[in-house]
Amino acid sequence: MNNIELMNEFKSRLLNTTRRGSTFYNSFLKNSQTINLYKFEKKGLLTEFETLNQKISKNKIEIDFRNNTEEFKSKKYIEINSYIKELKNIISKNKSLASEKNQECMYLGKYFIHGLLGNEEKDYFRAPILLNKVSVENYGQTFIIEIQNEFVINNALFNLIANKNNLKWNFYEYNSEDFLDYETTIQTIKRLLNFAGLNFELNDQVFLNTFNNIFSDIKGYTKKETKERYLENGFKKGFKVYPLDICAIGIFDLAAGNILSAYSEFENDHNFLKEISNEVFDIFNANVSETKDNEIKTISILDHSQKDAVKNSLKQSTFIFGPPGTGKSQTIVNLIANIISMNKIAKKAIFITEKRVASNVVYDKLNKLNNFVLMLHNNESAKEIHEKISAFYNVVKNDILKKKQLGIYNTFNDISNEYDDKLEEIIENLKTYKKVMGSDKGKNYLKSLKIISNKSIDNSFELNNILYERVFQNFNLITNKEILNALKRVSKCFNVPFEETNILVDLIFKLAKFREIIFNSKIKNKVSLKIGIFSKKKFNNFINSKEFSDSISELDNCSEIMGYISKEELFDLIQTISLFKNENVCVEDIYNFYNNNFESENLSILEWNKTDWMKEFKKQMKLKNENDLNDIHAKRINYISNTILNGRYYDIKTETEKELSSLFNLMGKKIESVKTNVRLKTWFDNFYPLIELMYPIIFASPETISNIRIIPMEKEEFEYCIFDEASQIFIEKCLPAMFRSKKFIIAGDDQQLEPTDFFSTRNKIENEYTEGISNEQEELLEFSNNESLIDFAKGRYRRYMLNFHYRSKYEELIQFSNYKYYEGKLNVVSDPWNPYSKPIEVIDVKGYKQNDVNIVEAEECIKLLRKIVKTENEKSIGIITFNQHQQKYIEALVEKEIETNADLNENYNRKDKDKALFIKNIENVQGDERDIIIFSISFSKDLQGSFRNNFGPINQVGGEKRLNVAISRAKEKMYIIKSIQSEIMNPKKESIGAVNFKAFLKYSELLQNHEINDRKIQLLLNNKNDINIKAEMSEILQFDSDFEEEVYNEINKKIESRYIIKTQVPCSGYKIDQAIYDLKDNKFVLAIECDGWAYHSSAYDRQRDVERQIFLENRGWNFIRISSTDWWNKDKVNRNKFLNEINYRLKENEKND
Repeated sequence: MNNIELMNEFKSRLLNTTRRGSTFYNSFLKNSQTINLYKFEKKGLLTEFETLNQKISKNKIEIDFRNNTEEFKSKKYIEINSYIKELKNIISKNKSLASEKNQECMYLGKYFIHGLLGNEEKDYFRAPILLNKVSVENYGQTFIIEIQNEFVINNALFNLIANKNNLKWNFYEYNSEDFLDYETTIQTIKRLLNFAGLNFELNDQVFLNTFNNIFSDIKGYTKKETKERYLENGFKKGFKVYPLDICAIGIFDLAAGNILSAYSEFENDHNFLKEISNEVFDIFNANVSETKDNEIKTISILDHSQKDAVKNSLKQSTFIFGPPGTGKSQTIVNLIANIISMNKIAKKAIFITEKRVASNVVYDKLNKLNNFVLMLHNNESAKEIHEKISAFYNVVKNDILKKKQLGIYNTFNDISNEYDDKLEEIIENLKTYKKVMGSDKGKNYLKSLKIISNKSIDNSFELNNILYERVFQNFNLITNKEILNALKRVSKCFNVPFEETNILVDLIFKLAKFREIIFNSKIKNKVSLKIGIFSKKKFNNFINSKEFSDSISELDNCSEIMGYISKEELFDLIQTISLFKNENVCVEDIYNFYNNNFESENLSILEWNKTDWMKEFKKQMKLKNENDLNDIHAKRINYISNTILNGRYYDIKTETEKELSSLFNLMGKKIESVKTNVRLKTWFDNFYPLIELMYPIIFASPETISNIRIIPMEKEEFEYCIFDEASQIFIEKCLPAMFRSKKFIIAGDDQQLEPTDFFSTRNKIENEYTEGISNEQEELLEFSNNESLIDFAKGRYRRYMLNFHYRSKYEELIQFSNYKYYEGKLNVVSDPWNPYSKPIEVIDVKGYKQNDVNIVEAEECIKLLRKIVKTENEKSIGIITFNQHQQKYIEALVEKEIETNADLNENYNRKDKDKALFIKNIENVQGDERDIIIFSISFSKDLQGSFRNNFGPINQVGGEKRLNVAISRAKEKMYIIKSIQSEIMNPKKESIGAVNFKAFLKYSELLQNHEINDRKIQLLLNNKNDINIKAEMSEILQFDSDFEEEVYNEINKKIESRYIIKTQVPCSGYKIDQAIYDLKDNKFVLAIECDGWAYHSSAYDRQRDVERQIFLENRGWNFIRISSTDWWNKDKVNRNKFLNEINYRLKENEKND
């Protein structure tokens, strides 16, 4: 496969998408994408019994099914009422496309044409030329269709026809002057058809009727039947096209047509596909260094995995692997903030997502930096964009006027690093402290501190650096009580002071003159190695005496104690002791001397550690976020103003350079002169140099960024292209955005749903000649078989995994996904207080399945909804089903319920759609989250009592990903309403989705008695880390050190009986040293971190030493910490402060009783 073949393959996929949609063919069968409007007039369902012509002239079509005059429950009555379902299905699909794909696809189609382009069934088309935007509201049995003043030419139809005729289609934009009267309308239609290579067989009456909004009926047939009738009626195939007087509303997807138009701008760039398909990261050139705070700008708190992703994505194309709830949008927000902060060499970026809700989340979290973002989505109105540009124009204008008043120009200041420096100072201090305390000197200090903490010590020894170093060198020997005491006994017994080091060494080691030393000590009462000439006889007698043998015994006892010490070590040790100049010096004195000198040597860092540096760190981090936000905003405004004042641009129309200030003045005049709003195309055609300056960031869908009428196609115009939810975007839709960009940041999760398209199916390409193909051809073949953009990114770009989970408040809600899909790599922490005894609650019912609907489960959903909205109405709720039929049935029940249930009505119709009740199935719930999720499993035995192991979409390829998406939506609580037990399921081993589904049901069942079933749960999850699901602790006390045990005992003396202290409390990958648990309120009140030997002796680790506590505090935990240095310090100041703080926190907790 070569570049041209690959480009044609991608185009073919887009064309097939168009061919399957209403922009190419309308069947008018039940449950199709469109519905013929004339039948509502024909059946007398239009309000006030007006005609369709009258309604359209008022721009409002009101349909009332209460006008159905047919006999109740008769065949005709039921047929007419079936239109309600058709309309509701269309409304529901449009709503789904709007929320999931950012596409508003509801149009009224007019000027229908049909024709047969070739011999095959797929070549028959029947579609409108002109599309008129509409909105439809449903009020029970009444539907109101509002016709908006927004028209679109069906370019998707013309593009496909032109492509069939080997012609290039130039996107045609609707112009009202081309449709002023009948004659101009017909001429416009003819011209468009000619451009596409078609001849128009005009029937004056047909399109005259359409022009006058007079329509006829049409019956629905399959495409095959319609093609046959077309030929039977004498219509010709080929380049002929014929008019139809039909008017319809429904789903008309124009996305593929827009993207195809963009292809024509770059399909001849044969290097483009080659360049992006051959790109691959160097596995040996990985930057694994810790991301420092001064390396990136942060406008919100990020964990280390998010910071790494931001830092590295700014340097190269990357794949940000974001499992559910890991703060992917927060990462993207900070990425964009960093791009906006690039003022010296200004960079631009596009953020692409099909989901408007994802755009809104990122847009809102950008705070005031969204001033520099232009939203270009399908459902973004020209008025909204005009108002945004107008408002921001005034902000910039005021800044320019201020500069002129003050005479300040050309000020391109760097963004302040004040808070970055303060944070790094804390980190460097912490590193220094850990290094000092982890050194041999530091370890000796900790050992000494504990021993002398409660003892009265001689402080008469002055600081002495030389002696301090000698004590350090001999620390283990000199602080050995037995050795020191043995040396002191020898010194005293033989009257040899420590200053006589050589003699003491000779004596202890019984070297050549040791007998002489003993004799002089005992008989002569002096220290000497010599025997006088007159003392030799006495000497000889002495060495045979009992006194001498007793002396030898004493020496042997001491030597045995010091038996492992070498002569050199002993010499050095005795010399060191002698420097104390105190024969009564004891081990405690030496410890104290050592500690005083150590503290003097490391005074500043020890004093720093006594401060509440963690509190200061969090404060500085918050200030950094605020400062970065304000600084980026101020400096970007400054950059824009200065560039307008001093910059120039190239005017394509006049082919001359002009001043930006003059264009800025023209923009102001344009804003002031219009009564309503300036069209989007006008902004981009006439003011693009200012638009790209003021808005370095554009948010768009794959369709809108492909719109070459708005933004001309220019290769690598943008430095970055950020894709969100990349697992759900077909690769062919992304090519226009990728062509526009240099670097790609692809964010998503390959364990979630692959892309699906309402209008298309796909096949993978098989290469007939796989042998002997070049590496380049193989890369292109692999490229063509990438389903989604995330498939393209994997292995091609370096992966950065976000591994802190923030969505679910309780581990049970995400733990199954964590271990089954993410190898247990997600850091998940439960909130310290859980108002729900069971975060996952199973409700077993005796339901059965009939026509793919489980009525008992559906009714149980409604009962549960009533209960939740009555007691927890502030909570957001979602209902997820495992098939569309169950979803539709529950939707109908909910709609009936809200007529009488005000609380449910309020929840269902919340203005904030992200918090409104939804009812979805596992195919379309990705990207949603709610506080409470209710599952209606629906699988059950049938009326005959048989159970079939048919699990619908779960059984299909990718079923395991559908399951993963569905079960990871809950933030606080999950209800599972089911009619079967997991044990009756017998899925095929090759059906991973069904196997995992059975395991999930089993997991949920076991959780109902988690204390009993905990081990079974761990085995089910293949939990090698043995992490307790419920974070329950053994009542056996566990301590990592004596220090922790001392702290425990001291606290335990002071707390009341309502509290207990639990040790080594597991929180996913973390363990909290101790935590105070409130038995009355069933919650953890306080986490206690004891920074003891393990903490001090380990190397600095930012994740463990700093970010762990911040992460846990963000999850609701309250922390207090004490270091062993403070606990054992002589002054006891911080120790007492720590104990008093615990007492205060517990009293504050009791105030909430």
